[in-house]
Amino acid sequence: PNHVGGTICVVGPTRMDYAEAISGVRYLSSVMSQLVADMLGVSYTSQTGQSPISSYGEN
Repeated sequence: PNHVGGTICVVGPTRMDYAEAISGVRYLSSVMSQLVADMLGVSYTSQTGQSPISSYGEN
């Protein structure tokens, strides 16, 4: 009912680094969820409890 869903996929070679690809997909999903929540004016907290956008580039 109050849920918006979508699909993100990765296309690549058989021998690609799947752990890195999945990590990237999870990050992208979190960022997109944050952006949609901001557009809708609702709060969003990722599974880590941090905003994915505010932590961008911090290593």
